[in-house]
Amino acid sequence: MGLRNRVKQPTPANVGSEEGFFSKNSALRNSASSNLKIFMLCLIIRVINSLFVHTYFNPDEHWQAPEVAHRIAFGYGHLTWEWKKGIRSYLHPLIFAALYKVMAFFCLDTPWFMRKAPRLLQSLFAAVGDLYLYKLSVTLFDENVAKWALFSGLTNWFMFFCITRTFSNSLEAVLTLVSLYYWPCMRVTRKKTFLFSRRCALLAAALACAIRPTSAITWIYVGLLELFHAHDKLKFILLDVVPIGGLMLGLVILLDRLLYGSWVLVPLNFVKFNVLASGGDYYGSHPWHWYISQGFTAMIFTYLPFSITGVILSRQWKTAGLIAWMLGVYSLLGHKEFRFVLPVLPLVLMFSGYSLAKLGQHGLFKGEIKDHPISHARSSPYLKAAVCFLLVTNLPMAFYMGMVHQRAPEDVMYYLSRAASEDKVRNILFLMPCHSTPYYSSLHHNIPMRFLDCTPSEEKGMLDESDKFLNDPSGFTAEFARNWSLPSHIVVFDSEEKQLKEFLSSHHFIEIRRFFNSHFKVDRELQASIAVKKKNELILSVIDLMKWKTMNTRFLLLCDAALASPFFPVFIGSFLTSAKTARMDVFSGSTQRLSVTKFLDLFEVVESMAGTTEGIFEQSEDSNHYERLHRELIFDAFICPLTKQLMRDPVTLESGQTFERQAIEKWFEECWENGRRLICPVTFRELSSSELNPSIALKNAIEEWNARNEAAELDIARKCLSSSSSINDNIRALKFIQNLCLKNQSNKQVIRDSELIPMIVDLLKSVSRGVRCFTLETLRIVVEDDIDNKEMMAEGDTVRTIVKSLSREHNEKEQAVSLLYELSKMDQLCERIGAVNGAILLLVGITSSTSDDVATVQNADQTLENLARCENNVRQMAECGRLQPLLSLLIEGSPGTKLSMAGFLGELVLNSDVKVFAARTAGSSLINLMKSTDVESREAALRALNQISSDEASARILVQEGVLPPLVRDLFTAEPKQLPARLKEVSATILANIVNSGCEFDRVLVGSNQQTLVSEGIIHKLLHLINNTGPAIECKLLQVLVGLTTSSSYISSVVSAIQSSGATISLVQFIEAPQRDLRLASIKLLENLSPHMGSELASCLCSTSGQLESLIKIITENGGISEEQAAAVGFLSDLPETDTALTKKMLDEGVFQMFSSRIIRIRQGEVGRFITPYFEGLVKVLARVSFAVSEYPEFRALCRDCNLPSIFVDLLQANGMDNVQMVSATALENLSHESKNLSRMPDNPPPGFCVSVFPCISKPTVVTGLCRVHRGICSFNETFCLLEGQAVDKLVALLDHQNDKVVEASLGALCTLLEDGVNMEEGVQVLLDPSEGAKLILYLLLEARSESLRRRTVWAVERLLRNGDVADEVCCDQNISTALVDAYQHGDFRTRQIAECALKHVDRIPNFSGIFPNAGAG
Repeated sequence: MGLRNRVKQPTPANVGSEEGFFSKNSALRNSASSNLKIFMLCLIIRVINSLFVHTYFNPDEHWQAPEVAHRIAFGYGHLTWEWKKGIRSYLHPLIFAALYKVMAFFCLDTPWFMRKAPRLLQSLFAAVGDLYLYKLSVTLFDENVAKWALFSGLTNWFMFFCITRTFSNSLEAVLTLVSLYYWPCMRVTRKKTFLFSRRCALLAAALACAIRPTSAITWIYVGLLELFHAHDKLKFILLDVVPIGGLMLGLVILLDRLLYGSWVLVPLNFVKFNVLASGGDYYGSHPWHWYISQGFTAMIFTYLPFSITGVILSRQWKTAGLIAWMLGVYSLLGHKEFRFVLPVLPLVLMFSGYSLAKLGQHGLFKGEIKDHPISHARSSPYLKAAVCFLLVTNLPMAFYMGMVHQRAPEDVMYYLSRAASEDKVRNILFLMPCHSTPYYSSLHHNIPMRFLDCTPSEEKGMLDESDKFLNDPSGFTAEFARNWSLPSHIVVFDSEEKQLKEFLSSHHFIEIRRFFNSHFKVDRELQASIAVKKKNELILSVIDLMKWKTMNTRFLLLCDAALASPFFPVFIGSFLTSAKTARMDVFSGSTQRLSVTKFLDLFEVVESMAGTTEGIFEQSEDSNHYERLHRELIFDAFICPLTKQLMRDPVTLESGQTFERQAIEKWFEECWENGRRLICPVTFRELSSSELNPSIALKNAIEEWNARNEAAELDIARKCLSSSSSINDNIRALKFIQNLCLKNQSNKQVIRDSELIPMIVDLLKSVSRGVRCFTLETLRIVVEDDIDNKEMMAEGDTVRTIVKSLSREHNEKEQAVSLLYELSKMDQLCERIGAVNGAILLLVGITSSTSDDVATVQNADQTLENLARCENNVRQMAECGRLQPLLSLLIEGSPGTKLSMAGFLGELVLNSDVKVFAARTAGSSLINLMKSTDVESREAALRALNQISSDEASARILVQEGVLPPLVRDLFTAEPKQLPARLKEVSATILANIVNSGCEFDRVLVGSNQQTLVSEGIIHKLLHLINNTGPAIECKLLQVLVGLTTSSSYISSVVSAIQSSGATISLVQFIEAPQRDLRLASIKLLENLSPHMGSELASCLCSTSGQLESLIKIITENGGISEEQAAAVGFLSDLPETDTALTKKMLDEGVFQMFSSRIIRIRQGEVGRFITPYFEGLVKVLARVSFAVSEYPEFRALCRDCNLPSIFVDLLQANGMDNVQMVSATALENLSHESKNLSRMPDNPPPGFCVSVFPCISKPTVVTGLCRVHRGICSFNETFCLLEGQAVDKLVALLDHQNDKVVEASLGALCTLLEDGVNMEEGVQVLLDPSEGAKLILYLLLEARSESLRRRTVWAVERLLRNGDVADEVCCDQNISTALVDAYQHGDFRTRQIAECALKHVDRIPNFSGIFPNAGAG
């Protein structure tokens, strides 16, 4: 029969047997040649892998290893801010520094090798990791699994994409595999090699932690596991962990001391910054589930189902626990990246290898359990399909991500490196997000380069250069260009290039190469390509020369002015110093300095060239039109030689040179600090004194020059502020006005008197976002601390126009918020701002934003605080969810204000969080207002409390604040102080809300004599009030009782009070109430009471006419299934099944026929919100019939007419509805008990004449078609035979259910085939084949899930063991015998009796032991 093999529990791989392990795998583990072949194969694959990776993934690949190594090896390279803070160790970069030194020695530092060599070296480490993945898999499983684990590691797309990159995480992943292979707790280790293996593991783990401190997350788990298993725990810590860890830490500290130049404890700094200070969050944070829902799921890709299956089947819980631990801890960190969990990926892929190896077995998933989980069977079709599926999904992904997606950063640096080798590149500017490309490690030429900095600022909310550039590329670049000379090359993404077209063309940059980057965006706008721009030298040389010629007249005038000036020597020196160097590449390729005369001569030569330069010059002139139009030529004598800026407080040294006072004082301080002699920074002559003489004449001249220019510029600004002017002119005019206002507060009046403010406001309608941003900023500066200017802003639609900017891009939004904050300081404008539709909603949205700048959020918050001075604004804020201003007025305002705010609070629709906040902040104030003698105040407070108390958490807070005593007092108070009926309804609603919050009411005193809400006296008062008020209040009070009876702690008190007051009948009568809400509340209360007052309630329904009919009418209403119908049928179903009087009355009312029809309709597809409780109630009511079948023939007829047995069998398959399955199985059990009584032998036909005369010639009658179990004629509808109804297989299937009650009910129905009065032998055979029910019953015995289930299971097993064949098969199974012995020792009296009989059947108890009578089916 094979029963013993079927019931034998599966066991994992024989890793617990050391002898078996070594006998099977010693040849493989000790074969160096085999390991060498595997390593060489992996090395070849990984080298090819590295050559196929051409894309840019994460900046740390280049900036934290090769870039640092390049600086160590060649003396130049960029160190990021992490190295300045000392949170990176030099250990990892030194590996690549050594590689660079070797390459330089053999002259291999060419562009191609500099690009590929680091990854080729990493491919060597990756091959070592692959080898140890194979060896670890052999150790944990066997060689077949190891091969498939290696296949998974080599073909997974993310391993291909990432493992050969120069991340510290890649080397960490390799060291993790090496260390795990040697840890004794993760494998079986011989005693001779135990200590060596453990120390190797510790060394690899320490090295991983030195390279990346977060690797300690892995080794905390493994170390604690090893400590738990170790017999020599103290030696493990003192002789292994401390020496090896200390040695590694000391070596790293010494290495960092050598290269940092000072003592730096990198691990401590790393933990402080990334863990304690959450510094990593600066680069973005993710939700806790990101690795599970997105990150790691994408990494493992289509290997996910295979890996999960492998974990479950292999039962390697130590390794699975390590995976769960690593993913769980990394999920707690705010900043998350794919590469952080790279060490986890090979371990998960190892389980995928286990699944693939299992797929290679034939019939694996058909139920067979073999002694060893892995066999070396030939490949099955399932395995071939799985391999094809994995290759088809992973290889295209690997090649696309490795060779196509984001390849431009590497291609552009390779191009620039080759161009630099040919001296075609002088300096480079990267106008792109910081670290978007590799740097010197790829360029390998020491030429000036500049990228946008993104060092985290110590000031929160401070934007770095990269963020400023992304917010406003054109504006940032124009400002940025003032502080650096133009480079020869600019590298820019196409997404920003569109906004820099004007800048690039005005500075004569032309595109020389464009590199494809991506087909889709990653975290910003689509960066489809990278463009390389080069400065056009020929055009610039011609333009410079033409400028000198057109300005020669101005130079002559300047010289005349200078000759008449007392500062003539200074002027001449400044002029000669600032004279431009003309590039003569057009003529001879040489460069020389030219005098003014030579310049004039040179123009004649330029003019003789082709006239193509005129257009170029005109374009340049247009770009400088604004400066030439409004600014007088500045004298060089006005410029400080140190700051190159216009002087404001000029002072003269004894050398005769003039400087800005602050600049020369700083120069002197630096000389003193550095111990240098005082010298003049221009003449470099030593100074005998540091005395500074004010240059009053020069200062007056500068001030006069400023005044003239400001007047001219103001006039020009007016012309340039018109919408017809160019964008550049608009921006320049706005900047001038900003500077003018910042220079002197009185200039703001000048702006106002010049009527420039309306013109500035008109620019808010510009189509240019940059113009709008500058306009908002200018308006903020103009109105700052100036009431008159603010009053002008209140005119017209200015405020409305400003508010529109709140919904636009970040930079414009920031400026709009800053401006509104400044305007909100004026009360008149507060009303105007609040009156703009949507203004407050937008500001509230900004305060809760996580994407906006911190400073913007703070300004928005302060703006709302200012706006809260207006009561109408407070109401709007409350509607938008900002409740604090309203609550503040509710707490601290005048009585009238409190009344107004409470009334408005009662009208609001609040979410749960806001309700909790309101309850915590203003709950006590509202309660005090509710105690007022003024009816209007009490009404406002009650309505507000009604709104707040509808949330469970806020209701609990109100209870703590003391809302219950006054609330109950208001409900029970009689004339003349009682509340109006409408307010009593509100009070009752509040009480219902509070009761349904789950508070502990037995500790809150609400009346005299230490009474609580659940005291019998209070319940009596509630019942009395229910019978003497209107329907609205009755409904709410019934809801109070519903809330109390929902709690198991209070229902006994309520039941006792109802019984003592005799209110049962009155509660039942509410079923007939015409109000739906009142009926629903009463039915829900009765449903809660029915388990405790079932007989009394059933008696009321039977004795009183109308209630049962009303209940049935509610249940059978057509249309959608309502909550009322679900509650009604739930109440009816909870009444005692054995109450035959109620069952008969229901039969008379035709309930069962209607319910059976409704059940069939629902099974055919009827749906609804309350379908599940409604359906469960219908089935439970219908099952009442099965309890009356044995006594009343009419119920047997009902079963036959309505085909109820078939309905119950069909409901056994109602998956997801445990109660339906349990009730159906119970009903079938009750019906099956009657089968032996209803089954009858057929009547013999009357004998013929011959037979009656000669009885000797008669033959015995042969009867066919008899039931093998009941030994009579059976049919499902007539005798309820489970065999005839084909219910056995469905019942057996439920034995594997997760719900113990469903299993117990199904087992009870099956036990009717083994009870006394039936053919037990045939019943056993029915359970053996083909349903295998006996096997599942034996499994239930082994599981012993609950005491009642074990009692019934032991009874069934004892009946099965009466079959000799079954007993013979089971007697050798130690597990079943042990389970029976356990039942015999620990079961109740009846279970012990039955277990003793079962043990006799398997010869575990001698035959002369006590004999017990046969037991019924529990």
